Amino acid sequence: MHIEHITNLQAVLFVGGVATLAYVVFRVIPGVNVERPRTSYRSEEITAYDRALPKYFVAAVAAVAIGAIHAVIKDIPPLYEWLALAGHGGHLIRDIANTHLVIVLGGTVAATGLTWYVLPRMTGRPLYSERLASLSFWCTLIGAGGFYLANVALGIVLGRMARQGIPYDVAKSQLGVWRAVPIGVSASVMGIGYWTFVADVVITAWVSRRVETPRPHAHLIKYFVIGALGLFAGTVQGVIQVMPSQEAWIRAAVPAGHYIDPIAHAHVNLVTGMLSLIAGLAFFWLRDEDAERGRRREQLVFWTLVPGSLMFYATFLFLGFSEGRLIVDHGLSFEQAMARMGPLHVVPLMVSGIVTLTGVWLLLGTILIRVLFGHARRAAGSAFVLLGIAALFVGTAQGLIQLLPPVKLWLEAAGQPGDAIANAHAQLNILGGVLSLLVGLLFLGGVGFAGRVPRPEVTRRIAGFAAVGAGTYYLSAMATAVVLGRSVASGRPLGRSLGLALPWGPLGMALGAALYAVAFVRLSGFGWSATTAYRKAGWAEFLRRLAADEGSSPRWRQRIPVVYYLAAELLSGSVGFPGLGWILSGRSTVGLPMALGGPFLAWAMIPLVTSPRGAGTLSHHTIVADALYLSISTLTSLLVLWWIEAREQRIRRLEARLTG
Repeated sequence: MHIEHITNLQAVLFVGGVATLAYVVFRVIPGVNVERPRTSYRSEEITAYDRALPKYFVAAVAAVAIGAIHAVIKDIPPLYEWLALAGHGGHLIRDIANTHLVIVLGGTVAATGLTWYVLPRMTGRPLYSERLASLSFWCTLIGAGGFYLANVALGIVLGRMARQGIPYDVAKSQLGVWRAVPIGVSASVMGIGYWTFVADVVITAWVSRRVETPRPHAHLIKYFVIGALGLFAGTVQGVIQVMPSQEAWIRAAVPAGHYIDPIAHAHVNLVTGMLSLIAGLAFFWLRDEDAERGRRREQLVFWTLVPGSLMFYATFLFLGFSEGRLIVDHGLSFEQAMARMGPLHVVPLMVSGIVTLTGVWLLLGTILIRVLFGHARRAAGSAFVLLGIAALFVGTAQGLIQLLPPVKLWLEAAGQPGDAIANAHAQLNILGGVLSLLVGLLFLGGVGFAGRVPRPEVTRRIAGFAAVGAGTYYLSAMATAVVLGRSVASGRPLGRSLGLALPWGPLGMALGAALYAVAFVRLSGFGWSATTAYRKAGWAEFLRRLAADEGSSPRWRQRIPVVYYLAAELLSGSVGFPGLGWILSGRSTVGLPMALGGPFLAWAMIPLVTSPRGAGTLSHHTIVADALYLSISTLTSLLVLWWIEAREQRIRRLEARLTG
């Protein structure tokens, strides 16, 4: 396969993957657990998935704690300077890796867990598929974690090459598949996690139409559907824009390309997606004393926030493609492209921005009033909610200011420090706003995701650390970026400008990140200690499934000699299709992932990374690597399967003697 064919292959795989995923969602995964929709359900059926929710809390707060520690490390002055001069590699470590860890593993996983708690109670029926919900969690966890590690590793390599004077395009070409494969694989797994979440939300909402029991909050279901679809749109765009040809065009169209990525991509995820979910969660728990008045306000928020955010998203895509073509195809500068667009640049941007900001502030104002004047004012989590509201007020106001043409042109002239100002705005919205609201709502609703809810005074102290940390980080980042931006805009190179901000600016950012890390490390410690029983039970269940996926084996299977299973595993594993022996022995929980992942590693991943530039020929390195992989993986699988089967036989013989 020639390297220029990879983009077309990615497109085919993307379409085929979505079609396969749709089939799996509707036909395979739900399996026998999905019954014909009924008109009413018992309470224990509706709340059945609650037992799986503690892992969402533990994973979310741990991810944010790790992201905050990452922020501390990257802002240590020598490392800050290294990353500033590391080009695109520095951007991957400083922004892309850290942001995805915090917002996907932190924010999205927390929002998913809260959704799985609220949505069944709101719809009056269980989730469409618990298996789908579980698959979503693990794919998001594995995909986002892999994406974080891949970006950090690639950032280090690309950063070292940039500091040696190698241009990014040349470095990217030299890395070849070593750059594309880790990012593509982890992003695809992460995308499956998002898409299965979307499917479960939408299908659950759709089949709940048959429920006839009273549902006073059914009008809030649309918030969850729109929020899930917003995340779907964002992840689809994310997959498309990392394809080589699309990424190259967006980079060539900069700064108009920034309208597509990261601005449009981030806003459809955060505003249309995440804020819609937060609105549905907040309105479910924070209720107006006058039910009719509260319902009218909730409808007003929806019909302002959602259309505004969609219009905002469409405007950025339109301007990004239109002005990008003028820059790429006609050689115009960004300022000339803006002038060519005329009112089509300013009017849609300001109108959609104002409508979106109005919707966001209506949402925040409604939550603020219900917290201050309702029963939740002194509840655990209220301090986090107030922090989130304050941060989003400031962050969204800055976002509107950044759209003003003079400000936008200055940010572009400021170069990398200008990007840092926009990034400070995003970090305030994410760390101070969205994550604080999610943590606050988790405790405000009295949801014992971690087995219990901390005392209000404890959450207030933790929220205090988070508030001081987020504020210190934001102010330090803004001051540092403004000082450097003024120097760069005046014509001074970034390398010579860094001395104006070192070491005080990065030290202030590191201090703020450290205080924020303290808050979430404490939350992580609370979650870990509170879920001891849950984790022990989960580990015991995993071992049980590892031993025998189908519980007690049927008699006909017990009569089959172990050597038959081992022979089947030897034959299938030696040709790159492991797992057959595990499946035949009744352990499909282990066998199916092996059957799916084995061929991918043996006949896709290894040839791709060992063949020169994906030329399609099996090189000597490919043959050696495949032989080693097949030998080691098959031998390991045989030994483990033999050990488990032998252990099961000893247990059965012992039980037979005791009962005989």
